[in-house]
Amino acid sequence: MDSKIIRQVHSLALILIVAGGLFFINSNNPLKAQSVKYPKHQLGLGYSSFSASGLSYLLDINKYSSLQFNILPFYTGTNSDNLDITVLLGAEYHFTIARFTQSRIFLLAGTGYSHLESRVSESRIENDVIIIDKQIKIDNIINLGLGIGYEYKPHARISLGVSLGILHQESDNGIFSEFWDRNPSGTNFTGIGGGIYIRYNF
Repeated sequence: MDSKIIRQVHSLALILIVAGGLFFINSNNPLKAQSVKYPKHQLGLGYSSFSASGLSYLLDINKYSSLQFNILPFYTGTNSDNLDITVLLGAEYHFTIARFTQSRIFLLAGTGYSHLESRVSESRIENDVIIIDKQIKIDNIINLGLGIGYEYKPHARISLGVSLGILHQESDNGIFSEFWDRNPSGTNFTGIGGGIYIRYNF
């Protein structure tokens, strides 16, 4: 197996182990609130460079622990030879360090996977012969991030949130928009990442 893939798998496994350990510790914490019923749910839209963007779902497990999942499957094109595909999948673990009546402050650990694909087919005629040129560009991206976030509820049913932290990204050497691939001419990036979301509470 390629050494790059092995490093990515190891990094992803480490994030999941740490997040799972924090979840186990906090789900058994005797100090968790007894007057509030859990789990709680949020559903809406979000962008996160730590995990993914698109449809955003958050599960409040208890007073301290939350899991966030983001997904965006999207494609445009006329046929299988002329097609743009974008698939984003990601998850974050939130550990609440301070909770107030209408807001909370949390630490986060996130990871995500993005698949960007562009297929272009062009035809031309040379010497009365039709020649079809097909080009396929693929960029696979893995995000890993640690940060801090703030959530505010202007209404009992609405949550607004922002986050900021350190992002590490591994990617193919693809020529795509820097909006998803932070270093399209290279294979890795480490720098500042962030996120924003709006969700409905139920």
